[in-house]
Amino acid sequence: MAYYFVTSEGFRIGKNLLPFNASNHKSSKGNMFIDCGVPPKILLQDLYNRIEMEVVTATSREPKQELRPQIFPKGTKCVCALNVTAHFMDGANLKLMPMNFFINVKDYIYCLAMTNTNR
Repeated sequence: MAYYFVTSEGFRIGKNLLPFNASNHKSSKGNMFIDCGVPPKILLQDLYNRIEMEVVTATSREPKQELRPQIFPKGTKCVCALNVTAHFMDGANLKLMPMNFFINVKDYIYCLAMTNTNR
């Protein structure tokens, strides 16, 4: 399997930029590991929490507490309508398709296609 260390500067959800580091300090080189053989993205806890809250704000869809941390129930605003862009060092930007950011569990119930870690 192929894997890469890249330098993430953050994610833009809609018009809001969520920097990799909450403190807005310059991102350290190689701060994100991408493994082509591991479908979910693994993010640091702080960044994951900020992304989850931004999805909640943008869609007015609270995660179901009993299914936390990632399940968003049916609602009037589809999570798939969100514009999500990953920003990398040296100006590389990657617009993520909904299938890259969300998993449709069933009947318009979605979860984030990512998980969190403290490491």
